[in-house]
Amino acid sequence: MATNIQCRSFAVICRLEYIRKLEHYMDDIKTLSTEKLFATAKEKREALRAFRFGGAGSRTRNVREGRNLRREIAQILTEVQSRKTAEKK
Repeated sequence: MATNIQCRSFAVICRLEYIRKLEHYMDDIKTLSTEKLFATAKEKREALRAFRFGGAGSRTRNVREGRNLRREIAQILTEVQSRKTAEKK
């Protein structure tokens, strides 16, 4: 039986791993060209559409997939917008 302290430390480790992956993903986004970012956003939107309508009559297996796709699309569009505002200045 796991103690409460072990469960908490496992949760902290998982959260730190997630943050590292997110930072790595954001670094990858910042290195891509604007055209590649738009293409990636288009692919993610199509994947989100397929996720939403693919399981219309059945239960979805991975519920977090939709949330993660929306988050990645938002991150990509945020980077595009920040580049546009940087060009204006």
